[in-house]
Amino acid sequence: ASGAAAEATGAPNPNLWSAAEVFEMEGKLRQEVAELEAEASWLREPNSRFEWGQTAMMDRNSKLRRQVARTRQEVTWIHRTAAAENHAGAGVPLKGLGVPSDADHGRTLFVAMCAGTSYFDSFCGPFLASFERAYDAAALKHRVVIFTASVDPRMLQAAKSRFAPWVDFEPLPEEAGQDFAVADDNMVCEFEEGKITVCNAVANSVSGRQNKVVRNNVMLPVHIAAYLKRGKATEFCYVVIIDSDTLFVRPLGAFLPDCTAESGWQVDWEVGITVYDPDFHVPWAEDPAEAGRTSGGFSRINAGVVLISLAQPELALFFLHRWAQATSWLQSGGEGGLEEGEPWPDEAKRVWQDWGQTLLREFKGPNQASLALLLCSYETERLPELLGWGSACEACQRGVEVKLKIFPEEAETKLRMRALPARLLNHPESMPDGRFAPDLLVIHLKGMWWRNILPRGLTNLADSFRRSTWNRDSLALHWLLYDTWQLALPPEARHASMKALSPEDGREVSA
Repeated sequence: ASGAAAEATGAPNPNLWSAAEVFEMEGKLRQEVAELEAEASWLREPNSRFEWGQTAMMDRNSKLRRQVARTRQEVTWIHRTAAAENHAGAGVPLKGLGVPSDADHGRTLFVAMCAGTSYFDSFCGPFLASFERAYDAAALKHRVVIFTASVDPRMLQAAKSRFAPWVDFEPLPEEAGQDFAVADDNMVCEFEEGKITVCNAVANSVSGRQNKVVRNNVMLPVHIAAYLKRGKATEFCYVVIIDSDTLFVRPLGAFLPDCTAESGWQVDWEVGITVYDPDFHVPWAEDPAEAGRTSGGFSRINAGVVLISLAQPELALFFLHRWAQATSWLQSGGEGGLEEGEPWPDEAKRVWQDWGQTLLREFKGPNQASLALLLCSYETERLPELLGWGSACEACQRGVEVKLKIFPEEAETKLRMRALPARLLNHPESMPDGRFAPDLLVIHLKGMWWRNILPRGLTNLADSFRRSTWNRDSLALHWLLYDTWQLALPPEARHASMKALSPEDGREVSA
């Protein structure tokens, strides 16, 4: 930004500030963010109720979130100035900037998909704000790529401007956007004695999400491979494929160590998936196995976060292609495929149909099922030893060799897959007392409960697995990040995301 533009927005003029003064200012702003977030956290504690009324607490918390959003925007301006002077990328010197612990890890490409304006507003904007919050100045070292479809251009432009230079937006093919052009804000609610008891998304909203999930299951790995083939693979140590309804809590450095020539590659996997384990506790079950063990006794997979090493770029590309193929064939029973060619013979189709029926039922989703199939090298009888519960999960203890070859004419292709703890890398459940564990890295706002209440929905909704008190830290984090995101939007680009509610008999519900 020019000096005049900086003055117009209240940002410091780089022509009037020395580097030392800029870093001193950044330190003060970072301290202000920490103090504001600490006060907001205190307001959520039960003992604060004795000193603050509920209305006053909510009002103060809202003001604090807006202050944090504005202060963080100033910090971002400073980082952007430093990046412009130092040519942002792998060579950006991070010394002197605010770099959280574990954020300056091996250079990583984070990839997600965001489709639909309402979804982008409720989830993708906060997702990007969470990356900025977790990584701070180290965001300049990494890159986030978002594949988009059917997003309001004004909102997309605001996101580009706010989160530059570390975010790229890649448009999906035009036909991909047709599945996401349905309304996704409307819900039908049930009432008892004039009070809302439960709300669910209307049919077109659910079908639109199902279309998105189906296309995402097959095509996102293909889009990622195409992106990497444009010369991007050699720029990074890792690719992290991550659902956009997640939020970063802390950086992922514990799982993505440096890969420079001096340190070498320090991981025992080429592909890391996330699974439940016996240490994954939820408030609605006494035994972690109730949430984390499948009906067949396997560790449950959640495909919302997948880590891929780029130590051998061609191997990573082959895995992405084979993962997409396996997902497609499991869903279709061996029909079709990703490219033109001879169809599977009838005997092979029956095998794919058997695998599909068994694995889709067991792992509750095409991506999870195909990851399980690849993990066992198409030998499903090995799954009990590779992906069993607790100590029976060999892949949870070390990287296991996987053979990806499936066609006779293919060369043998091997890699190592490792099952990593979802409770750290991809937490999709309610939490005991609603609090974040000190080692939690990513939360996953998965399911219709979250879509019913975000961004400003009905926090009094509850079911057997979700209620606000079990998700208090997750809600507070999303509110903070949503305010950060909304501050970046001009008024005309802000999405009218208030849920449209109606009882099942069609009567209107007053706001």
